[in-house]
Amino acid sequence: MNENSVLELCKSTEDLANELKLIAETYEKSVQQLNQKFKQIEQCISKCMNNMKANNELLSEWKEVKKQLNYVSGSERTKYESAVNEMKKKLDENVRITETVVYERHNHSNFLRSLIGDAPLKLWNETDQMKFKREYNNFKERTLIFFIMFPLCQIYLEFSILLHQIHMLFLFYYYVSLALRENILKQNGSRIEPWWMYHHYITLFVSLLRTTLRPKSVKEKNKMDVRTSEVIDEKPHGDFLFLIPTLYATYLFQLLIAFYFAYIFFGQPFSCLYERAQMGLLAIVWAILPFGNLSTLIKVLNGNPTTSSLAHSNTSLSCVTSGSR
Repeated sequence: MNENSVLELCKSTEDLANELKLIAETYEKSVQQLNQKFKQIEQCISKCMNNMKANNELLSEWKEVKKQLNYVSGSERTKYESAVNEMKKKLDENVRITETVVYERHNHSNFLRSLIGDAPLKLWNETDQMKFKREYNNFKERTLIFFIMFPLCQIYLEFSILLHQIHMLFLFYYYVSLALRENILKQNGSRIEPWWMYHHYITLFVSLLRTTLRPKSVKEKNKMDVRTSEVIDEKPHGDFLFLIPTLYATYLFQLLIAFYFAYIFFGQPFSCLYERAQMGLLAIVWAILPFGNLSTLIKVLNGNPTTSSLAHSNTSLSCVTSGSR
């Protein structure tokens, strides 16, 4: 055995151990400094909340002064009116600053609060923010195949109640996951349209409804009957102009589905209340979806006339949500 090789190996091992030890010490020191910064942030938030109470008291006094100003004569009123208006501007600015600071402390989504409580979900590191955004888009890309696979399996393997239930459970998981991720993105500055989150609340309710209520044919099957499945009209990065007419057509089909369920609800006999309730609820949610989708799409298009049609961006985070699933 070569003694020099052993000594060199020992030296390399010791150097690596010393370097890792230094890295660990630096890491621990950085974490401590970061925690100190977070404590300072908490102190700033607490001070803002205390100052907000004082600001509210001043606002109440300002309202009283404003009322008294109405009973003052013209010349004297002019003397104080500009000062009163300037005071109101400063009070409003105080509210804006306080809300900006305090906003980071609380969970502002009722959906998130119902699942995880009022825990703050702010991602302070911009790298983590962008990673979370990428994971959101990657999740939608990875799950696209299931929106094709499940309908095809139902067509070619004949209808199976087990496969149907698995499909509905997947949709429930998918829409809950999207709603969670979108609410967290919203907490971290994403400008995603609120309708897309409401849309996913509705669709997860539909998937739950279709899972718990037993599907039953309302008429005898005819040889010319066709099957319908969920239309996939969204790509995580859908920014092609030719998709817009497709989206309009999809929303029209959604409205037709709502009319179809409404026709069954009013025009077909039912053996029990649950079956009628199922058709009524499906008619309602299918009627809400196209109007919400259409109004939000028009809003996005009108708000971004110089950019591609279906993408809305943010300086740090942006959710690209272009259609409906």
